[in-house]
Amino acid sequence: RVRLRKVPDPIDAPEEVEYEMGTITSWKMVEVVSQDGQTNAGNGDESNGDAGAATVAPAKTIPIWRLDIDNGGEAELTSYEVVEGISRFLMWRTQYAGYSEENYDLKQYRNSMGRFCGKAADAPHASTPAFFARLMIKKEQDLYPPLKNRLYENNWGGKSGERNAWIASVKEYAHDMETLRNGLLTLEDVFFGFCGGFAALEGVEGMAPAVSDERSARDLLEDDKLRFEIELESFGQYAKSGLWNSPNTRKIFKEIVASCKNVGTLALCLDLLCRNTKAYLDATQPKTTTRKAAASSSAVFDQPDLYWGSSRRS
Repeated sequence: RVRLRKVPDPIDAPEEVEYEMGTITSWKMVEVVSQDGQTNAGNGDESNGDAGAATVAPAKTIPIWRLDIDNGGEAELTSYEVVEGISRFLMWRTQYAGYSEENYDLKQYRNSMGRFCGKAADAPHASTPAFFARLMIKKEQDLYPPLKNRLYENNWGGKSGERNAWIASVKEYAHDMETLRNGLLTLEDVFFGFCGGFAALEGVEGMAPAVSDERSARDLLEDDKLRFEIELESFGQYAKSGLWNSPNTRKIFKEIVASCKNVGTLALCLDLLCRNTKAYLDATQPKTTTRKAAASSSAVFDQPDLYWGSSRRS
Protein backbone atom coordinates (compact mmCIF):
# COMPACT_ATOMS: atom_id res chain seq x y z
CA ARG A 1 0.00 0.00 0.00
CA VAL A 2 1.20 3.48 -0.94
CA ARG A 3 0.03 6.87 0.29
CA LEU A 4 0.62 9.40 -2.47
CA ARG A 5 1.14 13.11 -1.83
CA LYS A 6 0.10 15.51 -4.60
CA VAL A 7 0.29 19.28 -5.03
CA PRO A 8 -2.30 20.22 -7.72
CA ASP A 9 -1.00 23.76 -8.23
CA PRO A 10 2.61 24.11 -7.03
CA ILE A 11 2.96 27.67 -8.37
CA ASP A 12 -0.17 29.49 -7.20
CA ALA A 13 -1.14 27.27 -4.27
CA PRO A 14 1.88 25.31 -3.02
CA GLU A 15 0.26 24.83 0.40
CA GLU A 16 -2.79 22.98 -0.97
CA VAL A 17 -1.91 19.28 -0.70
CA GLU A 18 -3.98 16.20 -1.53
CA TYR A 19 -3.40 12.63 -0.37
CA GLU A 20 -4.48 9.49 -2.21
CA MET A 21 -4.24 5.80 -1.39
CA GLY A 22 -3.24 3.16 -3.90
CA THR A 23 -1.82 -0.30 -4.45
CA ILE A 24 1.23 -1.29 -6.48
CA THR A 25 0.09 -3.70 -9.21
CA SER A 26 3.06 -4.09 -11.57
CA TRP A 27 6.39 -2.68 -12.69
CA LYS A 28 8.44 -2.35 -15.87
CA MET A 29 11.85 -1.19 -17.07
CA VAL A 30 11.90 2.07 -18.99
CA GLU A 31 14.78 3.71 -20.82
CA VAL A 32 15.82 7.08 -19.50
CA VAL A 33 15.05 9.90 -21.95
CA SER A 34 17.09 13.09 -21.87
CA GLN A 35 15.73 16.58 -22.28
CA ASP A 36 16.32 16.59 -26.03
CA GLY A 37 14.23 13.45 -26.46
CA GLN A 38 17.16 11.10 -27.01
CA THR A 39 17.91 8.03 -24.93
CA ASN A 40 21.20 7.66 -23.14
CA ALA A 41 22.39 5.08 -25.67
CA GLY A 42 25.16 6.72 -27.69
CA ASN A 43 28.03 5.78 -29.97
CA GLY A 44 31.43 5.35 -28.30
CA ASP A 45 34.50 6.94 -29.78
CA GLU A 46 36.91 4.32 -28.52
CA SER A 47 37.76 1.40 -30.79
CA ASN A 48 37.24 -2.15 -29.59
CA GLY A 49 40.69 -3.81 -29.90
CA ASP A 50 41.93 -4.82 -33.33
CA ALA A 51 38.49 -4.89 -34.90
CA GLY A 52 38.30 -1.11 -34.81
CA ALA A 53 34.52 -1.21 -34.44
CA ALA A 54 32.90 1.55 -32.45
CA THR A 55 31.39 0.48 -29.13
CA VAL A 56 27.83 1.38 -28.24
CA ALA A 57 27.09 2.26 -24.61
CA PRO A 58 24.13 0.30 -23.28
CA ALA A 59 20.90 2.25 -22.76
CA LYS A 60 20.19 3.19 -19.14
CA THR A 61 16.95 1.78 -17.83
CA ILE A 62 15.15 2.36 -14.54
CA PRO A 63 12.20 0.57 -12.95
CA ILE A 64 8.80 2.25 -13.05
CA TRP A 65 6.05 1.07 -10.73
CA ARG A 66 2.37 1.24 -11.66
CA LEU A 67 0.00 2.42 -8.91
CA ASP A 68 -3.72 1.61 -8.92
CA ILE A 69 -5.40 4.54 -7.10
CA ASP A 70 -8.37 3.68 -4.86
CA ASN A 71 -10.47 6.62 -6.09
CA GLY A 72 -9.88 5.68 -9.71
CA GLY A 73 -7.07 6.07 -12.17
CA GLU A 74 -3.46 4.98 -12.38
CA ALA A 75 -0.07 6.56 -11.79
CA GLU A 76 3.52 5.67 -12.59
CA LEU A 77 6.03 6.13 -9.80
CA THR A 78 9.77 5.88 -9.52
CA SER A 79 11.49 3.73 -6.91
CA TYR A 80 12.10 6.74 -4.70
CA GLU A 81 8.42 7.77 -4.82
CA VAL A 82 7.33 4.22 -4.00
CA VAL A 83 9.59 3.98 -0.96
CA GLU A 84 8.47 7.42 0.21
CA GLY A 85 4.78 6.48 -0.26
CA ILE A 86 5.15 3.21 1.65
CA SER A 87 6.87 5.01 4.53
CA ARG A 88 4.17 7.68 4.53
CA PHE A 89 1.45 5.02 4.63
CA LEU A 90 3.03 3.21 7.58
CA MET A 91 3.46 6.42 9.59
CA TRP A 92 -0.10 7.53 8.78
CA ARG A 93 -1.60 4.17 9.72
CA THR A 94 0.32 3.77 12.99
CA GLN A 95 0.01 7.50 13.91
CA TYR A 96 3.74 7.79 14.21
CA ALA A 97 4.83 10.43 16.73
CA GLY A 98 5.71 13.68 15.00
CA TYR A 99 4.08 12.79 11.66
CA SER A 100 1.47 15.18 10.32
CA GLU A 101 -0.09 15.93 6.95
CA GLU A 102 -0.90 19.36 5.57
CA ASN A 103 -4.61 20.12 5.18
CA TYR A 104 -5.59 16.44 5.55
CA ASP A 105 -7.94 17.04 8.49
CA LEU A 106 -9.37 20.06 6.69
CA LYS A 107 -10.17 18.06 3.56
CA GLN A 108 -11.70 15.16 5.50
CA TYR A 109 -13.81 17.37 7.79
CA ARG A 110 -17.52 16.88 7.18
CA ASN A 111 -19.40 20.09 7.84
CA SER A 112 -22.89 21.33 7.07
CA MET A 113 -21.57 24.36 5.19
CA GLY A 114 -19.55 22.39 2.66
CA ARG A 115 -22.45 22.15 0.22
CA PHE A 116 -23.95 25.28 -1.30
CA CYS A 117 -27.75 25.11 -1.27
CA GLY A 118 -28.55 28.68 -2.32
CA LYS A 119 -29.34 30.20 -5.68
CA ALA A 120 -27.54 28.82 -8.70
CA ALA A 121 -26.44 32.31 -9.72
CA ASP A 122 -24.65 32.75 -6.37
CA ALA A 123 -22.79 29.43 -6.48
CA PRO A 124 -19.57 30.82 -8.12
CA HIS A 125 -19.29 33.41 -5.33
CA ALA A 126 -20.19 31.14 -2.40
CA SER A 127 -16.56 31.01 -1.18
CA THR A 128 -15.95 34.74 -1.26
CA PRO A 129 -15.46 36.79 1.93
CA ALA A 130 -18.69 38.73 1.30
CA PHE A 131 -20.82 35.56 1.37
CA PHE A 132 -19.03 34.34 4.47
CA ALA A 133 -19.76 37.64 6.22
CA ARG A 134 -23.43 37.26 5.34
CA LEU A 135 -23.42 33.69 6.65
CA MET A 136 -21.75 34.72 9.90
CA ILE A 137 -24.39 37.39 10.54
CA LYS A 138 -27.17 34.89 9.81
CA LYS A 139 -25.73 32.34 12.26
CA GLU A 140 -25.47 35.01 14.96
CA GLN A 141 -29.10 35.99 14.43
CA ASP A 142 -30.20 32.35 14.73
CA LEU A 143 -28.29 31.61 17.96
CA TYR A 144 -28.61 34.94 19.77
CA PRO A 145 -32.32 34.68 20.77
CA PRO A 146 -32.04 31.32 22.61
CA LEU A 147 -28.77 32.36 24.25
CA LYS A 148 -30.02 35.65 25.65
CA ASN A 149 -32.91 33.89 27.39
CA ARG A 150 -30.42 32.04 29.60
CA LEU A 151 -28.98 35.21 31.18
CA TYR A 152 -30.32 37.94 33.39
CA GLU A 153 -27.92 40.55 32.03
CA ASN A 154 -27.10 41.04 28.38
CA ASN A 155 -24.46 43.55 27.33
CA TRP A 156 -24.18 42.31 23.76
CA GLY A 157 -27.61 43.26 22.48
CA GLY A 158 -28.44 45.89 25.08
CA LYS A 159 -28.05 49.64 25.10
CA SER A 160 -24.28 49.46 24.63
CA GLY A 161 -24.73 48.93 20.89
CA GLU A 162 -21.98 46.32 20.59
CA ARG A 163 -24.10 44.00 18.49
CA ASN A 164 -25.13 46.71 16.04
CA ALA A 165 -21.53 47.88 15.73
CA TRP A 166 -20.36 44.32 15.05
CA ILE A 167 -22.98 43.78 12.33
CA ALA A 168 -22.17 47.12 10.68
CA SER A 169 -18.45 46.41 10.72
CA VAL A 170 -18.82 42.94 9.20
CA LYS A 171 -21.13 44.24 6.47
CA GLU A 172 -19.00 47.26 5.57
CA TYR A 173 -15.59 45.56 5.57
CA ALA A 174 -16.66 42.11 4.37
CA HIS A 175 -13.94 42.10 1.71
CA ASP A 176 -11.14 42.27 4.29
CA MET A 177 -9.90 38.95 5.72
CA GLU A 178 -8.56 40.64 8.84
CA THR A 179 -12.03 42.02 9.60
CA LEU A 180 -13.59 38.59 9.15
CA ARG A 181 -11.05 36.99 11.50
CA ASN A 182 -11.61 39.64 14.14
CA GLY A 183 -15.38 39.38 13.68
CA LEU A 184 -15.31 35.62 14.21
CA LEU A 185 -13.11 36.00 17.30
CA THR A 186 -15.53 38.60 18.67
CA LEU A 187 -18.47 36.29 18.04
CA GLU A 188 -16.68 33.45 19.82
CA ASP A 189 -15.99 35.66 22.82
CA VAL A 190 -19.67 36.65 22.99
CA PHE A 191 -20.94 33.06 22.77
CA PHE A 192 -18.31 32.00 25.30
CA GLY A 193 -19.69 34.53 27.77
CA PHE A 194 -23.28 33.47 27.10
CA CYS A 195 -22.36 29.84 27.82
CA GLY A 196 -20.91 30.71 31.22
CA GLY A 197 -17.20 30.60 30.46
CA PHE A 198 -15.25 27.98 32.40
CA ALA A 199 -17.10 28.41 35.68
CA ALA A 200 -18.59 24.92 35.40
CA LEU A 201 -15.12 23.33 35.11
CA GLU A 202 -13.93 24.53 38.49
CA GLY A 203 -13.74 21.67 40.92
CA VAL A 204 -14.28 18.99 38.25
CA GLU A 205 -12.08 15.97 38.83
CA GLY A 206 -9.29 15.69 36.27
CA MET A 207 -9.69 19.23 34.88
CA ALA A 208 -7.32 20.99 37.27
CA PRO A 209 -4.18 20.51 35.07
CA ALA A 210 -5.98 21.85 31.99
CA VAL A 211 -7.38 24.87 33.83
CA SER A 212 -4.00 25.79 35.29
CA ASP A 213 -2.06 25.17 32.06
CA GLU A 214 -0.46 28.45 30.96
CA ARG A 215 1.12 27.23 27.72
CA SER A 216 0.27 29.01 24.48
CA ALA A 217 -1.61 27.39 21.62
CA ARG A 218 1.56 26.87 19.57
CA ASP A 219 3.26 25.18 22.52
CA LEU A 220 0.26 22.90 22.92
CA LEU A 221 0.32 21.93 19.24
CA GLU A 222 4.01 21.07 19.46
CA ASP A 223 3.14 18.37 21.99
CA ASP A 224 2.75 15.28 19.79
CA LYS A 225 0.61 13.34 22.25
CA LEU A 226 -1.73 16.24 23.02
CA ARG A 227 -2.11 17.13 19.35
CA PHE A 228 -3.65 13.73 18.60
CA GLU A 229 -5.80 13.64 21.74
CA ILE A 230 -7.25 17.17 21.63
CA GLU A 231 -10.95 17.36 20.72
CA LEU A 232 -12.34 20.69 19.54
CA GLU A 233 -15.98 19.60 19.44
CA SER A 234 -17.99 19.52 22.65
CA PHE A 235 -20.43 16.66 23.07
CA GLY A 236 -21.74 14.41 25.79
CA GLN A 237 -21.24 15.50 29.38
CA TYR A 238 -18.78 18.24 28.38
CA ALA A 239 -21.48 20.10 26.46
CA LYS A 240 -23.12 21.12 29.75
CA SER A 241 -19.95 22.75 31.06
CA GLY A 242 -19.81 25.47 28.42
CA LEU A 243 -18.80 26.29 24.89
CA TRP A 244 -15.44 24.45 25.09
CA ASN A 245 -14.52 21.30 26.96
CA SER A 246 -11.22 22.77 28.26
CA PRO A 247 -9.22 26.02 28.16
CA ASN A 248 -6.63 24.39 25.88
CA THR A 249 -9.32 23.74 23.29
CA ARG A 250 -10.27 27.39 23.21
CA LYS A 251 -6.63 28.46 22.86
CA ILE A 252 -6.15 26.21 19.85
CA PHE A 253 -9.40 27.37 18.23
CA LYS A 254 -8.46 31.03 18.55
CA GLU A 255 -4.98 30.33 17.19
CA ILE A 256 -6.46 28.59 14.15
CA VAL A 257 -8.77 31.52 13.45
CA ALA A 258 -6.04 34.12 13.95
CA SER A 259 -3.57 32.38 11.63
CA CYS A 260 -5.83 31.17 8.82
CA LYS A 261 -5.56 32.79 5.39
CA ASN A 262 -8.57 31.47 3.47
CA VAL A 263 -12.34 31.61 3.72
CA GLY A 264 -12.71 27.82 3.83
CA THR A 265 -10.90 27.53 7.15
CA LEU A 266 -12.98 30.35 8.62
CA ALA A 267 -16.15 28.58 7.47
CA LEU A 268 -15.06 25.41 9.25
CA CYS A 269 -14.31 27.37 12.42
CA LEU A 270 -17.72 29.08 12.26
CA ASP A 271 -19.43 25.72 11.81
CA LEU A 272 -17.55 24.29 14.80
CA LEU A 273 -18.51 27.31 16.92
CA CYS A 274 -22.19 26.97 15.97
CA ARG A 275 -22.25 23.24 16.64
CA ASN A 276 -20.73 23.66 20.09
CA THR A 277 -23.24 26.40 20.86
CA LYS A 278 -26.16 24.22 19.76
CA ALA A 279 -24.79 21.33 21.81
CA TYR A 280 -24.71 23.59 24.88
CA LEU A 281 -28.27 24.77 24.26
CA ASP A 282 -29.51 21.21 23.89
CA ALA A 283 -27.66 19.99 26.98
CA THR A 284 -28.88 22.83 29.20
CA GLN A 285 -32.41 23.02 27.90
CA PRO A 286 -34.79 23.48 30.83
CA LYS A 287 -37.15 20.62 31.41
CA THR A 288 -40.81 21.52 31.50
CA THR A 289 -43.35 19.39 33.32
CA THR A 290 -47.03 19.40 32.48
CA ARG A 291 -49.72 18.66 34.98
CA LYS A 292 -52.58 16.49 34.00
CA ALA A 293 -55.75 18.16 35.10
CA ALA A 294 -58.09 15.93 36.99
CA ALA A 295 -61.12 14.94 35.04
CA SER A 296 -63.98 16.90 36.44
CA SER A 297 -67.57 16.26 35.64
CA SER A 298 -69.47 19.18 34.31
CA ALA A 299 -72.03 20.62 36.68
CA VAL A 300 -75.63 20.06 35.81
CA PHE A 301 -77.89 23.04 36.17
CA ASP A 302 -81.63 23.00 36.10
CA GLN A 303 -82.60 25.40 33.44
CA PRO A 304 -86.13 26.62 33.17
CA ASP A 305 -88.10 25.84 30.09
CA LEU A 306 -88.31 28.62 27.60
CA TYR A 307 -91.67 29.42 26.08
CA TRP A 308 -92.28 31.74 23.24
CA GLY A 309 -95.56 33.17 24.11
CA SER A 310 -97.39 35.59 26.24
CA SER A 311 -98.09 33.11 29.06
CA ARG A 312 -96.79 29.86 30.48
CA ARG A 313 -98.98 26.86 30.34
CA SER A 314 -99.28 24.88 33.54
